Amino acid sequence: MEDYEINYYLAKEAAVNGKVEALNASLQKECVEQNEFMDLTDAARGIGHWVEHYNHRRTHHGLGGLLVPADRFYGVADQTLRKIEQGLGADTAELTSPDNRGLDLFRVVSYGGRPQIWLMGEKIIG
Repeated sequence: MEDYEINYYLAKEAAVNGKVEALNASLQKECVEQNEFMDLTDAARGIGHWVEHYNHRRTHHGLGGLLVPADRFYGVADQTLRKIEQGLGADTAELTSPDNRGLDLFRVVSYGGRPQIWLMGEKIIG
C-alpha cells in the first residue's frame, strides 16, 4: 500500500470501524456512483467537494438531524443549535452557518417495525 501512498490505520474500537465503513458506503453511493470522473484530478476535485458537503452542509441523523460533523469538530454545536432555535441566520462565509444546510426538522423512522418520530432533532415518540 505504501507504493500507492495509502495510509492504513487499524481502529482500536470496533465502533470506529463501523463509522468508517458507513462513511465509505456513503462516499460510494452519493459520489462515486453518481459521477463519471475523467481522470484522477477530476476525481480528487469531485471527492473533495463531496467531503466538504458531507462535513459542512449535510445534516446527520446521528447528530439530531440539525447538526453537521463540523459543528461538533469545531466545538460549536451548542452555538449552532441556539442559532437554529432562534431562527437566526449567520454569515454565509462561516463554515458552520445554518444558512448553508438543509435541516432535518421532522423525521419518521421505523426500526424493527417500531416507529420513531423526531422533531427538531429530538425523539418525541418511540
